[in-house]
Amino acid sequence: MDSSTHKNSVINLISNRFTSYTYEQKLEIKQLGRPTPDLKGLINKAKKGVTHLGHLSEKIKKHENSFKHLQNEANLKVLGTINIFDKIDSGYKIRIQRHNEEIDKNRYILEKILNCIKFCGQHNLPLRGHNEKINSNNKGVFLGVIELCKDLDVSLRSHFENSKVFKGTSKTIQNDLLDCILLVARKQILLEIETTQFVSIIVDETTDISNMFQLVIVFRYELKGQPVERFWGFLNPDGHNAESLTSTILSEINPILKNTPNKLIAQSYDGAVVMSGQKSGVNVRVKELYPYAYYIHCYAHQLNLIMTQSISQNKEVRIFFSNLSEIPVFFSNSPQRVAVLDKLVGVRLPRAVQTRWNFNIRTVNTVYEYRNEIMECMDKIIESSQQTLTINQAGSIKRLLTERCFSTLKRIKTCLRSTMGEERLNALTMINIENEMISNDANFNKKVIDMFSETKDRRLDFKYKVL
Repeated sequence: MDSSTHKNSVINLISNRFTSYTYEQKLEIKQLGRPTPDLKGLINKAKKGVTHLGHLSEKIKKHENSFKHLQNEANLKVLGTINIFDKIDSGYKIRIQRHNEEIDKNRYILEKILNCIKFCGQHNLPLRGHNEKINSNNKGVFLGVIELCKDLDVSLRSHFENSKVFKGTSKTIQNDLLDCILLVARKQILLEIETTQFVSIIVDETTDISNMFQLVIVFRYELKGQPVERFWGFLNPDGHNAESLTSTILSEINPILKNTPNKLIAQSYDGAVVMSGQKSGVNVRVKELYPYAYYIHCYAHQLNLIMTQSISQNKEVRIFFSNLSEIPVFFSNSPQRVAVLDKLVGVRLPRAVQTRWNFNIRTVNTVYEYRNEIMECMDKIIESSQQTLTINQAGSIKRLLTERCFSTLKRIKTCLRSTMGEERLNALTMINIENEMISNDANFNKKVIDMFSETKDRRLDFKYKVL
């Protein structure tokens, strides 16, 4: 066989770059050894190099000392033995693997904390306690659930006992997780709205125990052949007129539906003139931007009015609400009684109004929450008053508050806490109302943790590294 046809021949290596061969072919060429070319034939085929062999020796020495030659010579020597690049790559992979194993542990802990927050939201339980110090007997529901989980989970207990940089139970972390829950849930709602053909909005006003006026907005649309209603959030209008209410509503729906205005086909409110007015009501102003958004008087509101009339035929219900309405009336008739109420209770009792159907529940909530303080207030009035009628009325109200109908009234007011921020309130309400949607999303916790880790730098790392 002609030596020029060997794979290690100079002519063959000039014609085919060494880097183009497979690993096995490179090893075969190396095993064949250094080629001994026919210089005569080489000179005839060469296009580069020297024109006189007298200069060859100088050129060879210069080439032998070049960086490229030394590097290629080293690569050829280690070819087929230990691949240093593979070793470096293997060490890098091990570091990435160990890092991701640590991230798995960190995300496991954070998911447990997230589940505790979701548990409180799903069951209308307030997270914070009055005193969350270590030696407190009442740290709140959230920390209580954490303590229970610590007893059941060795990894969680080890984290809280040994971690010095990130516990995950502070109010800041709670709020950050709640913000992420709200954003992830809203993203899911937006994806559903994008896939549906038509959307309607339901808006109503609500007032919390601090008399803060709020709007609540709900989207209603068809999903997989079934109508669904998705809570969007509580809004704080600047005023009570049609212009302020419209501006607040549009600030939420415009980013979602402005590019597809024909998608909004209905808007539902109560029958108040500011909402239903035919000339300058909220419904008219919204329809200027969304021409197919026809106004519908809320059937839930109509149903409530019907139910109010129906249950008023029940004697016990009539007596209960009649007695309930006497409590705010008792205080409103005397500045001295109001002074005692302000001193011992610190809040005013809302009076029931027939035309405002949410006021009865506000009165029930307030009386239940401050029942013991109101009873103490009645004792104070009985002791200090000189009027027989006042003493009799105060005694009757005190006896009323000790009756079973009040002592067994269990109402959780997580969404009515006056000290709760709007975003925190929205998040907890979202968890409670949209519990089914959140539970059906198998990756919901992962999405929340991903967003939590991306929003700001955390003292504990939750980000995976990719090879």
